[in-house]
Amino acid sequence: MGKWLKAQWEQIRGNFKYDLLKNVAGAAMISFGGYLIHRIGSLPDWLPFLVVFFVALVAFFWLTLRHSKPSAPIKTASRADPLRDKVKQLGWDLFAFLREKGPDPNPGVDSSKSTLENIQYVMDVRGPWVEAIHYGYQHRFKPRVADLVNELGEHGLSLPEIEAWEIDPQVQNAERVTKIAEALFMLSARMEIANASKGT
Repeated sequence: MGKWLKAQWEQIRGNFKYDLLKNVAGAAMISFGGYLIHRIGSLPDWLPFLVVFFVALVAFFWLTLRHSKPSAPIKTASRADPLRDKVKQLGWDLFAFLREKGPDPNPGVDSSKSTLENIQYVMDVRGPWVEAIHYGYQHRFKPRVADLVNELGEHGLSLPEIEAWEIDPQVQNAERVTKIAEALFMLSARMEIANASKGT
């Protein structure tokens, strides 16, 4: 609580001093004008106001020049993180890949056909989609995922939600690709939180 109050005071200290001086100077000018009007009745009515205006103008410029002095910049944690961006980008690319291949073309079961005929029908309908997911992942993403996992390990990071075999299974499927993409986004969020909370 003490650190928070100190940080808040550091942020408003300059403005607080400026407003305090400004209000005190304004009150003094008004009091001085009233004093002149009260004590020197023979002066023209406009003269005290001219004096007050002139003094207030000088005070305004003086306070403005003091307040405009550059202050020390507030230190903030760097938001640039190439590794985090790489993690997030791979997650986006995996989801884009799944959208490109489309949903599972599950044809269902035809009760008028035998079990063997249904199996053959399902294989004929789903086979091309399953192969497109598997070979597309193997060709376009398996090297990227494996390389990124090694790079993460170099920096003491990992994907705890993913088993090693899920990166290179015998047959890759849409469910595991989705799981990998989700794990990448969760890691990216953890990295962003760690970066934003530095120094707190």
